[in-house]
Amino acid sequence: MIGLNDQNWNKPWKPFTLRAPTIIASLLITVALIALIEYINKISIEQKAVFFAEEAGDFPVGVVFCYRYLPQMIVVVLGVGWAAVDLDVKRLEPYFQLSKPEGATASNSIFLHYPFEFIGFVPINAARKGCVFGACPLRLRYS
Repeated sequence: MIGLNDQNWNKPWKPFTLRAPTIIASLLITVALIALIEYINKISIEQKAVFFAEEAGDFPVGVVFCYRYLPQMIVVVLGVGWAAVDLDVKRLEPYFQLSKPEGATASNSIFLHYPFEFIGFVPINAARKGCVFGACPLRLRYS
């Protein structure tokens, strides 16, 4: 039987997209992709190209796939993941503000209008209102 003083009962709930392992994994994937791009750029500068072929049709199918389609697939998957985090932050920030021990004013909780603001100003406006998740450095990817 679960009592009111049970630690699991009083533990704050967060969706999967806002839990630390999810955000850390997304951050590590983003940093790894940046490092990979820089490494490929370095090889390309040193060798004047990453792959060589006499004619355009001589490239292996795997190389063509990695060049044409793989980057877009990676970006779409990563973008959908970041969009899920972004939407959960916007959707749940008013409730995080209201759940503070001292509460929150209406202008800093239920009247937050992140979806209607210019996306580049959302972190700045969130920082002014003291919204931790809205001003998170991960949100600066839009600037």
